[in-house]
Amino acid sequence: MAIAFSRTGRLEEAVRAYRRSLEIDQTLSGAHYGLAFLLMKRNDPAGAEKHLTAFLSRPPAGEESERWIRHAQSTLDQLRQDASGGTGGGTTSPSEG
Repeated sequence: MAIAFSRTGRLEEAVRAYRRSLEIDQTLSGAHYGLAFLLMKRNDPAGAEKHLTAFLSRPPAGEESERWIRHAQSTLDQLRQDASGGTGGGTTSPSEG
């Protein structure tokens, strides 16, 4: 449901759906991943960092998962660099970039 909300521009509903999913099951790596990028859009880098870290602590398994893991790690590295005063550009999702 959260993905559908995101794709139709209903970002607040998407955030609520991801958060609700995580209330039910904290191990849902996809919910952490999706929520992290929505929080970045809302200019909440601390929240995004928290959820990217959670995603990377229990990454998904599977053939395409390495792509998402690399993207999450590079985004997390960029967030941390920005927080420490570094410069850099934004990030895009693997499907955007």
